[in-house]
Amino acid sequence: MGERRAYVGRLVSLGRWLLLAALVGAAGVVVGRHLIQVQLDERIRVRVRALLADQFRGVEVHVQAARRIEGKGIEIRGIALDVRQDGQPSHRLVYVDELFASCKADLRDLLSGDLSVQQLSVRGMRVCAVRGRDGQWDIARLFPLPAFGGSRPMVSIEGSTVEFRESGQGAESGWALRDIRVTVRPEVQGGRLVRYQLGGTMLGDHFKRVKIAGEVHPNGTWSAGGTIDGLEMSPRMLVALPSDVASHLSFLATLRARAHFEFRLAHEQGDREPVRWVLQGHLSEGDLDDPRLPLPLTELDADVYCDNGQLRIDGVTARSGPTSLELSCRYDEYLSDKPRLHLSARITDLALDERVRMALPAALRPEWDQYALAGRVDAVVNLSVADGLIAPDIEVTCRDVSFAYREFPYPFQHARGVVRLKGRTLQVSDFTAEASGVAVHLAAEFHDPGPRATGWLTARSAGPVPLDETLILALNPAGQRTARMLRPAGALSLVSGRFERQVPGGPRHTRWELDLDACSVLYELFPVPIDNVTGKLIVTDGTWELQNLHGHHGSGYVTCDGTWSRASGDRKGGELTLRLQCADVPLDDALRGAVGRINAGAEQVWADLRPRGTIDHLDAVVRYDSDAKRTTVTLTGEKWGPDQNVEGRSINI
Repeated sequence: MGERRAYVGRLVSLGRWLLLAALVGAAGVVVGRHLIQVQLDERIRVRVRALLADQFRGVEVHVQAARRIEGKGIEIRGIALDVRQDGQPSHRLVYVDELFASCKADLRDLLSGDLSVQQLSVRGMRVCAVRGRDGQWDIARLFPLPAFGGSRPMVSIEGSTVEFRESGQGAESGWALRDIRVTVRPEVQGGRLVRYQLGGTMLGDHFKRVKIAGEVHPNGTWSAGGTIDGLEMSPRMLVALPSDVASHLSFLATLRARAHFEFRLAHEQGDREPVRWVLQGHLSEGDLDDPRLPLPLTELDADVYCDNGQLRIDGVTARSGPTSLELSCRYDEYLSDKPRLHLSARITDLALDERVRMALPAALRPEWDQYALAGRVDAVVNLSVADGLIAPDIEVTCRDVSFAYREFPYPFQHARGVVRLKGRTLQVSDFTAEASGVAVHLAAEFHDPGPRATGWLTARSAGPVPLDETLILALNPAGQRTARMLRPAGALSLVSGRFERQVPGGPRHTRWELDLDACSVLYELFPVPIDNVTGKLIVTDGTWELQNLHGHHGSGYVTCDGTWSRASGDRKGGELTLRLQCADVPLDDALRGAVGRINAGAEQVWADLRPRGTIDHLDAVVRYDSDAKRTTVTLTGEKWGPDQNVEGRSINI
């Protein structure tokens, strides 16, 4: 019995030792297997790093960890690709949180090097692409992408970001694509790779969503297309574009609008263009406030087409208060040194103000300033620019315009008519303005508008214009002095007027013919009032000529001719000559005072004699030299014989 118990005890003890040995052996197997797995994962990490370094020459490659999951694939974490550009410290071009290669991942495949990867899944990738000063993008170093074990797996990318920026630019430049979800599928025919097909979506700066689809061929040819939804166009978006593109689109610097675009991108092997692209879409709810434009625009809508060689904007409509705009334009070779522009626009109810003035070419602003323009117009604009030359065809219809020419600043109001600038010729037709409520008809044609313009202008009034202070103030200083000496009143009708210059920079010739209507004159140096004056005033190149003037002084009848001419040589003034013929001139106090202005002694003789009655015929010649401030008057009177007199026409002393 005792021996049996001892035997059982030995068996139990042996079982314990065997169990302990089994446990130790199992633990050794587990630990060994783990150590082998760790070593294998490290070898995979090193191998992946070497593979990437061999593929991406000149790129610093880091791989944080790798893990084999037998029967599922290989997981690689913390892939980093660093590059240097333009002598700057290295920056991180690519960082991948996780790359999972779907394959059997058994030891035999690993040892043979044939993994037969079916799919690559990329998660949490961050790409920072930088454009160097030479215009090249550093991300180009990553193409073509590597093959894994000679296989052509499908690639899926999700939760990733790509940033684009230029070397040396500020923080506001550059733009980013976020939440990228893209799938790349290889297409194989007869064991040969034909193309990669890609498709996906992404979010980004300045837009809500991009949808893209395309294909990449083994020879480097590729194409892609898609849509951009919810694009927010703004100055910030323009700053984010590559500098060379932004510089050519600087005219959009103040544009704010919503847009939807479709795009196409393509590159063919051997093509001179790095990328051929087309962008077309629609802008809406736009605002544009560019100081180069004659007005700020709101409610802007437009269709846009843009490619490597052409920018086209059609169907533009916009408003600015009561002003409406319709426009289309084509900008050819806009990225070259010799772009060509053609623009067509229709503007309705445009206010002529300082903003319109500043929108003009600088050379034309002095011409604008000469006319003090104000009011509202409609305009049809056709403009072509090629080789630096501007070919305008602009037709302006004045709706209600006021102006005053600097050299004759008489205010004209309620002007209506057509002004057309075609090429280098300015024409004015069917043009009527009001001068003190009287219609004045104008026509003109000038070549090379500006200080050296040649051409002509004609004018005529539909009725008499008041001869008042407004008209006198419009005369030059010499004309004002002459007018004030005559103290005129009444009205003038412009029968005809013509301004002409035949030679660029040459003398200007003017001729104005005016009819006097019920005027009165009181010449301050011989102040005898003459009323109900009619006749002609002709002004030719600064010389005034009075023709066939007729008027009355009391019972007397007066006719007059005369001239005002500029002084010759270095003299600045001029000379006035009046020749008067009078009949039945009353010997009244006005005539006595006028004689006294010339000769005080003669006035005393008049006072002593106290003549009464009339002079049958009186000739008077008045001369005034403005430089010498000297007036001379020659009077010749005649009293007819008694046989020619009638009662009441005698002279009493």
